[in-house]
Amino acid sequence: MTLDNFLINKATSCARVDQWIGKYVALDLACRNARTILACRSRERGQAAVEEIQRATGNPNVLLRIVDISNMASVRRFAKQIRQEEKRLDILVNNAGPRLPSPCLQNLPPLYHTPATS
Repeated sequence: MTLDNFLINKATSCARVDQWIGKYVALDLACRNARTILACRSRERGQAAVEEIQRATGNPNVLLRIVDISNMASVRRFAKQIRQEEKRLDILVNNAGPRLPSPCLQNLPPLYHTPATS
């Protein structure tokens, strides 16, 4: 078995795939023929990522699911949807999550504060 075929018939999910490392992880998983579920907050940016990854890899099994990691109700809906749609989830890449404020940042102007999720 080659590395390219290692993930055939494996279900994977990546969060924050519209940019940066999450996008490249999802691209790599899709290149390895994995069924790749992109978990995004923005439908528009997520759909653009799906189309780009499908075009680059030729893998039609790249799917978009909407989730806001900062909202637990959204996370629960996402998890329920995945459980209903997938027999199993072989790989979960959590490239997103809330950033908690650092005590040393409390006295800085708002320009330096990080939003709850990126």
